[in-house]
Amino acid sequence: MAAEEKQHFLDEADEAAAPERQCIAHEELEEIGRRLRALPLKCQQAFVMRTMLERPVKEIAEENGNGSRSESTPSTSSSSRLTSVEPT
Repeated sequence: MAAEEKQHFLDEADEAAAPERQCIAHEELEEIGRRLRALPLKCQQAFVMRTMLERPVKEIAEENGNGSRSESTPSTSSSSRLTSVEPT
């Protein structure tokens, strides 16, 4: 099989898989949302500020009144709690 034919075949296979990937991505986002909602409000806020807004951990801690905490505490705490929540 020529290189162009292989690429064409791979492109077609990739396009056929796109709906499946979209479905999986949608399910994963729903699961993340469920786990995030299971966290206490301050943990939710810290997680979103760090992961989605890319705010510095120190800034998040100061804003939440935890300026004396170490720099890794808010995101580490939120992340570990997020992964420890059992799926529903």
